[in-house]
Amino acid sequence: MTVPKDNSVLTSAQSHHFKAVESRVITANGQQYTAAPLNGFWPPQTTQCPWTNVSAQTRAEWNAIEGPKAFIRVYGARYSSRMHQLASRIAFVIKRVVDEPDAVVRSPIPQPKGRGRFGAPWHFLLSGISSHSSLNVLTSQCMWSTSTVSFFVLPVDLAHPNYIVSLKSAPYASCESVAQCVKDKLLTIKEAILFLAERLEGDDSETAAVAMVDSIFVRSLEVDQELVFNVHCRPAPDLGLEDYLEWVGYVRSLEYETFYGRLVPRLEAEQYFCTGCKASDHPTGLCPLPLTPGWMGPSSDAFLYKDRPKRPARRFHVGGSSTRSDSGRGQKASRHRASRRRGASSPP
Repeated sequence: MTVPKDNSVLTSAQSHHFKAVESRVITANGQQYTAAPLNGFWPPQTTQCPWTNVSAQTRAEWNAIEGPKAFIRVYGARYSSRMHQLASRIAFVIKRVVDEPDAVVRSPIPQPKGRGRFGAPWHFLLSGISSHSSLNVLTSQCMWSTSTVSFFVLPVDLAHPNYIVSLKSAPYASCESVAQCVKDKLLTIKEAILFLAERLEGDDSETAAVAMVDSIFVRSLEVDQELVFNVHCRPAPDLGLEDYLEWVGYVRSLEYETFYGRLVPRLEAEQYFCTGCKASDHPTGLCPLPLTPGWMGPSSDAFLYKDRPKRPARRFHVGGSSTRSDSGRGQKASRHRASRRRGASSPP
């Protein structure tokens, strides 16, 4: 997929991206699903390692499984006690789509103390596929949207996300100037280059680390009249996913100075996080997947308020202080006023 031009917003990229010839497909056995658009589905991001919050025993068992296998992530994924039911629903669809009667979908078991937002672990494991060709069919389309469940089928050796961080507070800057600013900052920090060089293979690992930083590019996104710059790069192929995500965390801890002002990362509650596809470069309401012609999954509106932190319930008190003694006096005064309103007709 081509990179949008400077200062183009996500919505323009979405409208160019989705051109489907046929919106839905019905298999011979009656399974219906959304057809892939002409340019393919909007590619999913790997914002967290698939092993995040997965128990050590589950990870060991899944790694020991032989044969073709893949990760599965449900659109709008959130860990719950009904993961086994969801796994059965996914397996039912897969068996009908690629005619693999022995396909198995395993649900994750979380570690005792999880971390992060929105209830990871999210990833199931698909195994029991008889051939790599069947697996290629599933991973090539990537997104399978049906009336009962919509999910991504992702290679076990996941490609790294190219998204790094979202920067704000410089509305007059251009994408090129922001990209150059981030590159210059990282190239002057020895730790940022050394971290990558120590984890890359080959004698020229430092040159590969510099090339990775030099590949940084920026796309802009406008939400609520605020211009946000999404920083991306092209990760080195031999860099491990967990190492890459750790490096991304370091980059997000920095601030960047430009001619137009200081660029501040959008972090924690401010950082965009799509609760549908789990991307970090757009909010839930701008998720491109529900715009796909023939989409059978949930709409973006179904998740709009799930990614907002809960606020404590407000208590309203009438008549001043909320102490127990004051409350008693208020009740006594109310009874006295009520008896005066009833007058002589009231019983003594």
